Amino acid sequence: AAPSSKIGQLVHADIFNVSSDDKDFETLQCLIFVDDYTGFKNIVHLTNGTGPEIIRGVKLVGEIYAKHGHKIAKLRTDNGGGFLAGKTKADLAAMGIETEHCAPQSHVRVAERAIRHTKELFRSTLFDLPYLLPNDLYKNLLSYVTASTNTTINSNNDFRYPFQLMTGVAPRSHDFLRGSFGQIVTKDVQPTESQQESGRQPEGRC
Repeated sequence: AAPSSKIGQLVHADIFNVSSDDKDFETLQCLIFVDDYTGFKNIVHLTNGTGPEIIRGVKLVGEIYAKHGHKIAKLRTDNGGGFLAGKTKADLAAMGIETEHCAPQSHVRVAERAIRHTKELFRSTLFDLPYLLPNDLYKNLLSYVTASTNTTINSNNDFRYPFQLMTGVAPRSHDFLRGSFGQIVTKDVQPTESQQESGRQPEGRC
C-alpha cells in the first residue's frame, strides 16, 4: 500500500505487555499507536484488553491529535478480540474512524516493530540503572522511552522529528530535557523481597 501523505490518515495500533523478572511486579498492559506518516508514537496504559478500554485509549490519543489540529481517519489493527468486538467497531465508526484489520494470524508490522523497539529501549534503560527501579515508576520509564523516540530524527520525513511533524514545533535543547532517566527523579521506597535478594540498591537516588 502507498504510504500516508498526511497526519492521522492511517494509525497503526496494537496491545502489548511489559513484564519484569521481579516477582512482585504486576505486568503492564499497554496500547500503542503509531502514526503512519510521522512515526509519532503514543502509549496508553490499560487495565485490560477489552473493547471499552481500547475505546478509552483511542479517545485519549484522539484528543492529542485534535489539540494539534489533526484527526485519526483510519485505525489499522490485528485480529485481537477487543478490536473485533462489534461494540468497538460501532464506537470507532461513531467517532468517524475507519477500521482496517490485517489478515488472520498476522500482525500489524509497523506497530510490532515499534513495540520491539520500545521494549528494547525500556529494558536497556532499566538494566543500566545502578539501582532497582520501584515498580510504580515503570510507567514513567515507558513514557520516557516513548517521548525519546518522538524526539529522535526521522530520516524518512525530511530529517524532522516525529514530535515536530505532529506539533509543528521543533524540539529545542532548552525546552526539552534529554537527561538520562533516573538521574532526575528521587524516590525513596521500601525494597520488596525480590529486590532485597538481588543485592542491588533498593532506592532510586540521583
